Amino acid sequence: MSGVIEELGGPGIALVALVILLVVGLWINAMVLRIAVSLLNRFAFAKERVSEAAERQIHPIPEPTTTSAMGMLLVAVFINFVIGGIYAILATAQKTSPESALVEFLPKIRIICAVVSFFTTSAVFSFLLPTSYLRALGVAFVRMIMMLVIYGITALAWLLFFRSGT
Repeated sequence: MSGVIEELGGPGIALVALVILLVVGLWINAMVLRIAVSLLNRFAFAKERVSEAAERQIHPIPEPTTTSAMGMLLVAVFINFVIGGIYAILATAQKTSPESALVEFLPKIRIICAVVSFFTTSAVFSFLLPTSYLRALGVAFVRMIMMLVIYGITALAWLLFFRSGT
C-alpha cells in the first residue's frame, strides 16, 4: 500500500483527499437534506381534517435516497459554482481597476448571488425530488437553517478547542 502512496506523490494525494472530502461532504449534506424533507413532511404536510367524517392527506414530498440526494446536491454545487464564478470574475475585474464602478456594487452583487444561489438550489430540488417549487423552497429553507446550526456548533467547538490552549 505504501508503494501506491509514494507513486501518487503530493498532487495525487491531494486529489485523493479532495475526492474523499467531496464524497464525505456530499454524504453529510445528503443526510441533512433527507432530514429536512422528513421534517417538512412531518410538520407542514400532516393530515388535515376536511370534516369530522373524512380526512384527506396532502401528498408529501418524496424523500430521496442517500445516493439521489448526493446527486441533487452535486448538481446544485455545480450550478452554484458557476454563479460564484460569475461573482469572482466581477471581483477580479474590480481589483484590476480600483476606480471601477463595481467597487460600490460588489457587496450588493454578492448578496444577489447568494439569493440567486438559494433559488437555483430550490429549482434543482423541485426538478429532482420531484415536487412543486414552493415545497422545494421550504426544503431549501429548512436545510439552510439546519446547516447554519451545524456551522454554528462547529465554529463554537473550534473556538473552544483552540481558545482552551491559550
